[in-house]
Amino acid sequence: MNPALAFDAGVPDRDRLLDCEQMQDHLARIRGSATRDLPSIVRVKYQPGRSLRVVYRFSTGRRAPDIVSCRSFPAKTMFWNFPADRRLQGIDALLRPAEGLASCFGRAWTRSRLAAYSPEKSAVVACLTIEGDTLGYAKQYASPADALSAEYTQRHVASSLDDAGPLRVPRVRGRNAAAPIVFSDVAPGTPVTDLGGAEFLHGAGVLGAALAQLHGVPIPSHLMSGDVRPSAALRDAASLIGRVQPWLAESAQDVAKTLESTRPFGSQPVLLHGDVHLKNAFIDDEAISLIDLDQAAIGSPAVDIGSVVALFRSRAAAGICTRDETEAVVGQFLKGYSRVRTLPSDSEIRWHTAAALVTERAVRAISRMRAALLQRLDVLLYEARRLARPGGGL
Repeated sequence: MNPALAFDAGVPDRDRLLDCEQMQDHLARIRGSATRDLPSIVRVKYQPGRSLRVVYRFSTGRRAPDIVSCRSFPAKTMFWNFPADRRLQGIDALLRPAEGLASCFGRAWTRSRLAAYSPEKSAVVACLTIEGDTLGYAKQYASPADALSAEYTQRHVASSLDDAGPLRVPRVRGRNAAAPIVFSDVAPGTPVTDLGGAEFLHGAGVLGAALAQLHGVPIPSHLMSGDVRPSAALRDAASLIGRVQPWLAESAQDVAKTLESTRPFGSQPVLLHGDVHLKNAFIDDEAISLIDLDQAAIGSPAVDIGSVVALFRSRAAAGICTRDETEAVVGQFLKGYSRVRTLPSDSEIRWHTAAALVTERAVRAISRMRAALLQRLDVLLYEARRLARPGGGL
């Protein structure tokens, strides 16, 4: 059993499915392969008591992706050889571009490279020329409504930007009418997550400025206003933490109750990215391209700001960087934001950072089975409690 998690009677095969050596023989039979290749796990989605999704990838040297996905329910576990998927139909058309798709970039799109795959939700491929140049990206959604919303949001933001500012959003090349697929240009630059040292510190400042510019974009009419972090999310997160680590149940409930009772009034609502993480930000000198606007929403700017600050603080909790380095990065990020737009109050940023540590960082540590943070959920709760206290510093 995973020492960081309590036994889950609803998903009893959890630990076996997450052990690649134990799964070798079974996955070889699923793939119909005579060789027992050792896979790597590239994606996990765990819902305690309900289900576990795992994506295994094999490094076989083939051009086509060699992937098996599984979903474990309380009563059974099912496996699929990619590109078979419960909800995403016709992924083959992306991997081997059909005639109707191959002309959308103006140059011949002849082959593809799988860039990201989330079972039952989405698949992203890099669209390549015969020479291997990347023309752009194609993202297939499970829902036509999700594809339409993502396309409209991306077009709206891209058309609203001032070229002199730090924010860039890849241009939409089109949406396939027969399938929920959106085509976009390449985001230039390097993912901020790949930077280190002084470059990472600089990137944090540019990210702050780019996020501030996004918050100044007019809110598109198709997005609904609402509370993007309701009290129910805090209670659900606390319950989840207590379920997988019962020894933290009381502490998690205490933090959730404190946050519920101290929520500040929100700033004027703005357009939120909704999923600002470092793999979604590409830096090119003094500009940053933000991708994946699928979770765009309306709310206080402190929601996005707190989410990013919580991400930086979770890196320290996971041992990726020191606390002093984190303080410098957080300061640079907030300074970059303030150069473009007035920051919300310290109390509001503190509250949303604390809430994001619980509802985003702790929850994703569990749902994505991120081992380093699973061992430090107590640290995330301690940090959230500190920030929730009146007068606590960022």
